[in-house]
Amino acid sequence: MEVIYKKPGAGKTTELINMCAQDIGYIVCANEKQVKMIAQMAKERGCKIPYPTTFETFLSGKYYAPGVKKFYIDDADRLINKLARGNEVKAVTMSDCKDWHFDPMKANAELGARWR
Repeated sequence: MEVIYKKPGAGKTTELINMCAQDIGYIVCANEKQVKMIAQMAKERGCKIPYPTTFETFLSGKYYAPGVKKFYIDDADRLINKLARGNEVKAVTMSDCKDWHFDPMKANAELGARWR
């Protein structure tokens, strides 16, 4: 997994769109406003990508992505904060492992079970 770390406005989303277009992935972002913005950015750049989806849809597993086996998360810090349900996230760790697989359905079920 690659981490794109830059200041706001420095081209993180553009880089994500380019990566997604080359590798046929699915961009996941915070809300519908960003979904539309990313779709428009991709169109303006001539990048063919599947229509992006929101964190909410991604976590529920209700997205439609035939043939897509890779996800590109825009603003992952916002996704982590959403998972924390308003609680402060003080630190995170990440492993660079190409064989690692995130199953959003399993993660959502496990997270939901912790809060019941």
